[in-house]
Amino acid sequence: ELIEEDLIVRAIVTGNDEDGNFFRELVVQDDDDGIYLNINLTSAFNLLPLGREIFIKARGLYVIEDNGVPKLGGYIATENGGQDLGDIQDLNDHIVRGKRNQQVTPIQVSINDLDISMLAMLVELQNSEFAFPGETYADAFGQSTQNKTLQDCTGAEIDVRTSGFASFAGTTLPGGNGSLTGVYSQFNGSGQIFIRNPEDADMTGTRCDGSTG
Repeated sequence: ELIEEDLIVRAIVTGNDEDGNFFRELVVQDDDDGIYLNINLTSAFNLLPLGREIFIKARGLYVIEDNGVPKLGGYIATENGGQDLGDIQDLNDHIVRGKRNQQVTPIQVSINDLDISMLAMLVELQNSEFAFPGETYADAFGQSTQNKTLQDCTGAEIDVRTSGFASFAGTTLPGGNGSLTGVYSQFNGSGQIFIRNPEDADMTGTRCDGSTG
């Protein structure tokens, strides 16, 4: 849908390309909702760090649901009979930067209680652990994106998805139980979590089976 009204949205940056798990996109949210922004910019974190307040002048932009996930972009490209959301070409026309270091409190939730109202928002999964902690987040050598299973003590599971180009792709998964913070997304109806950096995993407690990991 083309936005034709003079809408201005205030939001806080919760996901960017600083550690490489997001590319040419930002994730922003306010108190109620989140959305992805397709942007024509790399190293965007220099101008738009995590916690940066922004004001989005939305007139002339397109909003879509990409596999159920809300996204905002600059145009619609038609290719091979399909439609894709293009980048916001001139960010200065649509994004005004505000204050730095604005706090966003993640939604504290269990894996089973995640729902579509939380898509593109920052969530904190409680009492969770990686199923195979000896692995790495992704394939850093082959630069291949991978999913890693996160589980809790009830047996609920969700994928943590990490780009092979992320700076922490070769980092070993934490072995303990604790909390994991990230942006909630989905693909083909299945939930996914994208962390911003390894500090999003605070998992040093005793695992569900009683081991220390």
